Amino acid sequence: MPLTHRFRRQHDEAVALATKIMSATQLLLETEDAAAAQAIEADFAQLDAVLRQHFAQEDRLLYPHLMASPDPTTAGTAKAFFDEMGGLAPTFHAFSARWIVLGAIAAQPHAFAEESAAIFATLAARIAHENEELYPLADWSSADEPESDAA
Repeated sequence: MPLTHRFRRQHDEAVALATKIMSATQLLLETEDAAAAQAIEADFAQLDAVLRQHFAQEDRLLYPHLMASPDPTTAGTAKAFFDEMGGLAPTFHAFSARWIVLGAIAAQPHAFAEESAAIFATLAARIAHENEELYPLADWSSADEPESDAA
């Protein structure tokens, strides 16, 4: 199994949840339906859990592993990615802290829609960048290593 299998699966789950949240947010803006707000809250809590786990695993496992690679291309690319994208986790955590509070989304749906569109766009760009550039490199660099349950 590729080193990045777990991370790619988390990316897929995060994209699916963010897409679902954005659709439900549009419905909330159009209808002011309390059920839509509750659905968003549930999906948002799930997205928060997925991303907290994902960011922690990347920061503690994947990036240190790649930055310690004897291959200078792998190590340099991982360091550049980490430096470029390392601020997304704290930004998302601050966003989450504001909106995870029960009733916050229903109370300010337009503000949530605006903020979530911006952070989800940033998240989508990071996911695409990692999936297309970093993860293939990580899988290539770990191809000669014995498989482990860490992936």
